[in-house]
Amino acid sequence: MEEQQNTGLQTLPNSASERTPQLIMFMLTNQILEEVEHNLRGEVIAEKFDKESGQYISFYHQKLIPLINDEGINQIVYCLKLKLTHSITLSNFTEFEIEKKMTIFTWDLIELLVKNLKKFAIKSDNWKIISNGVIDIVHANFNRAIVGENNEKLNILKNALETKEIIENRVNSGPSLRDRFKL
Repeated sequence: MEEQQNTGLQTLPNSASERTPQLIMFMLTNQILEEVEHNLRGEVIAEKFDKESGQYISFYHQKLIPLINDEGINQIVYCLKLKLTHSITLSNFTEFEIEKKMTIFTWDLIELLVKNLKKFAIKSDNWKIISNGVIDIVHANFNRAIVGENNEKLNILKNALETKEIIENRVNSGPSLRDRFKL
């Protein structure tokens, strides 16, 4: 097994097959947080054609009225970061444990939003839209952790990457195909 590099923050594996599942989880989490933030700001994805590159470029465009102000968005993203961690996603929870955790999270989120309606500039019943969206995201993340289902999928990916790495090393370390079949 390869040695690991210590970054001071966390231990990172050297091989690509060990890093890839972690990288995938990191990218998915960041993508979810970014989408939530843009949705709360009322921003939608738009596209425009770039004449220089000859391709369409996607960007976020302010199209709708924001559901909540920046302070509220920051608070929600912070709450989500606590629930979208790898330690939760890669855990083994029973459905009962998830239901219990979701009940606590739901009440805490609703309390946060309702107590801060004015502070977060939440209009009318927008707190319901916000809370339902955030609760659904957290619930989906917890569901990935049912009896280690996510661990199994990541292990399959890790094994496939390790196999690919082994094959590439064997192909690259031996004589070329041209040399092997010289007459």
